[in-house]
Amino acid sequence: MDCAVTPGSDFAPDCLVELDGDTLVIRHPDGSFRRLVRDGDGFASADGAAEPVMGGADDRIEFTVDSARYRWQKGQLDGR
Repeated sequence: MDCAVTPGSDFAPDCLVELDGDTLVIRHPDGSFRRLVRDGDGFASADGAAEPVMGGADDRIEFTVDSARYRWQKGQLDGR
C-alpha cells in the first residue's frame, strides 16, 4: 500500500497490509501499525487512534489517520 506516515513525507509503497475478514491492519516501515475495521464503504478505527478521514478519486481510495496518509487502487484489497 502506498503511504506517507511522517509529516511532510511523500507517498511510497512502504506499508504492508493484512486483511482478515473485516479487519485491516496496515504495518508501517518503522514497525508501528494501524488497525481498522470495515464500516460500510469505508473504515473505522479499531486501535484507539483518530477516526480515518476518507477520500479518493475515481480509481483509488485515500484516507488519513492523524498525520499519516494512505492510498490504494479501488478493488485492490477486496477483489471488486
